[in-house]
This record gives sequence, structure tokens and C-alpha cells, in this order.
Amino acid sequence: MRVVRKLVAGVNAVAAVFCAVLLAAFLWPSRIPGATEIVAYQPARIAAASMACFVAVAALIMFIRALARGVEPASIRLGANGDIEVRLAAIESCARTAASEDPDVLIDRVDARVCGKARDEVRFTIDAIYLGDSDLKSRAEEVQRAVERACDRMLGIEATAVRVRFLPSKTVTLSKEVNQ
Repeated sequence: MRVVRKLVAGVNAVAAVFCAVLLAAFLWPSRIPGATEIVAYQPARIAAASMACFVAVAALIMFIRALARGVEPASIRLGANGDIEVRLAAIESCARTAASEDPDVLIDRVDARVCGKARDEVRFTIDAIYLGDSDLKSRAEEVQRAVERACDRMLGIEATAVRVRFLPSKTVTLSKEVNQ
């Protein structure tokens, strides 16, 4: 789907540039060399109208998608009670603390996202750096279990999904001495 979106965005950009050039030719035909021939040429008018329609439809679709997306919620609702909400910052802090229990795992970033129609589920993405040399899969599963247990204790419901991504752990530091 991303390829189709990129393709449509590219076609939209080309159509917008084409429309801008033709609009300039229509508005100021005396200032652009050869513009009078372009303005008088009937297929150019048809092309300009079709490209303008394409750009307008694309702009309308983007506007409707922006309105439909809405604002991402900053808290989750616990259970069926809509009066009890927990902020994402508190949940992220709980997840960061639980994920950093392993001394060989360095937590870089924790992102929490509210999901579900009732806004009662949380999905975590944890970016971590593993400093050890054992199996990454088992370490990722340990981090997942630790975060799920901590959030289940905190929230009282099983409403978490945890994705752990390990970042590169090898860094090279170069130092240079300067003699004065």
C-alpha cells in the first residue's frame, strides 16, 4: 500500500507543477515565450483541466483523511468504566522501568499507543540495545513478559501488546590527541 501512496503522491506533485506552469501560461501569455501557442492549443486546455481536477480531488481526499483521523488519545480507559483513565506517560514510565530490569538491556525509547474501539488497549514499541552476547529472541521475550506483567499489575487488565526492537550495539569511538 505504501508504494501506491508514494506513486499517487508523485503523480499529484507532477500534476501540481504542470498545473502551475499552465496556469502561468494562461494568466500571463505575453511574458512566457511560446505561451500564446500553448493557450490557443485545445489539448493543452484539456490537459490543464484534467490535471487541475486530479489535484483538486487529491487535495479533497487528503482533507477528508485528516478530518477522519482525529486526535490520538493521550490516555486509556480502564475496563468498562469511562471515568477512570490512565495517561500514556504513566504507562510508558511503567514499561520503561519493567524493561530496564535486565542489566544487559539498555532502553533507548518506549512508545505507547492507544488502540481499540473502547480505547482500552495499549501497544508498546520498545527500542533497546542489548549489550550481551546471548540469544536476542529469548531476551526480547523476557522484556515482553516483564512489560506485560508490570502493565497488567498497574492497569489490572490484560490489554497490552509489546514489540521489542533491538538497535545496533557496536559503536566505535575515535579520539585524537592534539599536541600544542
